[in-house]
Amino acid sequence: MSTGQQPIRSGAGPVRPLGVLGGWVIGLVAATVVVQFISDFIDWAHYADFERRWDNPQSGSMPDWQSDLWAGVIAMVLLLGSGIVVIAWLWRARRNAEALCAAPHRLPVGWVIGGWFCPVVNFWFPHMLMTDVVRTSDPRTPADAEDLARFRGVPAPALVTAWWMLFVMSWLLDFVSLRLSTPELRSKTTGEYYVTAYSPSGGGSLVAVELIGTGLLAGAAICLGLLVIRVRQYQVARAGRPIAPAAAAPVTDAVPVTAVAPAAAPAPMPADDSPRHKHADTAVIVADSLPIAESGDIERSFGRVRDSWHAPEILDLDADRLRARIAVILAAHAAEGYTEVSVKTSTDNKPTLVHLDSFHPTRPDGWRPVRIANRGNGRFALYGHSSIYQVSEIPPDNADLVAELVTIGTTRGYLKPYEPGAGSIIDGRTKEIGRQLHSRGGIDMMRSVHAAVAERVRHHPGLARELEHAWDGIGSWQR
Repeated sequence: MSTGQQPIRSGAGPVRPLGVLGGWVIGLVAATVVVQFISDFIDWAHYADFERRWDNPQSGSMPDWQSDLWAGVIAMVLLLGSGIVVIAWLWRARRNAEALCAAPHRLPVGWVIGGWFCPVVNFWFPHMLMTDVVRTSDPRTPADAEDLARFRGVPAPALVTAWWMLFVMSWLLDFVSLRLSTPELRSKTTGEYYVTAYSPSGGGSLVAVELIGTGLLAGAAICLGLLVIRVRQYQVARAGRPIAPAAAAPVTDAVPVTAVAPAAAPAPMPADDSPRHKHADTAVIVADSLPIAESGDIERSFGRVRDSWHAPEILDLDADRLRARIAVILAAHAAEGYTEVSVKTSTDNKPTLVHLDSFHPTRPDGWRPVRIANRGNGRFALYGHSSIYQVSEIPPDNADLVAELVTIGTTRGYLKPYEPGAGSIIDGRTKEIGRQLHSRGGIDMMRSVHAAVAERVRHHPGLARELEHAWDGIGSWQR
């Protein structure tokens, strides 16, 4: 099992990997089942040998029947270890699910431990806990779902129910086998001897019950292993990749821009025909076509994700500022490698929202969710992942230039490679943008844009310094 996994970064913060812990769950549970089967077959052999001796006694006394000790002890130790690891896995899976989906679970997280030990409720609480973890981990459940109430009329995932029913039946048969294994004195008189010995009160039924119970435990172990694999796949997918929605959690594709045609749709920005500006235009136009959202609904929607996404506030923007901010948000995300963008609308909860999400194209190390609601009168509510609040506000006229500079820096750099006798060659477009900014607002505007770009390329050491060098000599700019 590999131990080199790195935490997955989600919209809610770090999501700890389940692979290694899940491997221990599968390994220990499988080992428990194998050793338990060995113990059962040894008991079977011992009981068969006892019955042969009983049918043909060689003296007035004979050895008592005894259950196998060493294999039983090893099985109990493995069962204890498996229980600890399963609870640890369920705890981590629950915490990850809380980070990945805002819908509250039906039981507080403390029941992940207490639910196994508290009498009576331990017959159904673990099933509830596992069911909620599976449903909130499933990428088809909206990340900002209001709650899981809409699932309560839907049967629990079949695999969860099968796992729990098999485990409970195996557990109950353990109590039956314990009762059947109670020693009972047997005696009989033969032609020569009066024979006595202790044997299990259940006789051969004990071995049958033990084998059936272990078989049920093996079935539960297979279901649990599949659940461990499925939950891991779900959480990796939710943390880093968009998944087609299920009927229980409808998320429709964004309305095509040509089909929306709102009466007073904001005009798209002509300055840049790049994908991020197209996404910004699409998001604003679609948001403008949505039903007007009530302030209370927006606040409740924001409240469901505020803590998990570390979102400090709801931003209130007009169409131009919204478009400009989306463009620089996407540029900042792209600078960190989140270049795949999904624009959808969600109608499963109030209010109807635009879902603008950025994903990494090659590895499941996170997503960057953004939500937009229509307040009416040309105003929009914007909230989402904490990174969108780290993007400084810049004038809409400069947003396209900031985004372009970020793209230049992260793709080809502001300085071309050093050439002997010529030094570093400055990128021509970078120099041209610097002159354009200086003509618009002098050195102060250049400093403002440089600060905005530096913030967005902070994960690329040296780029901000390169930009300073590239602008050297424009007006009073000095590196």
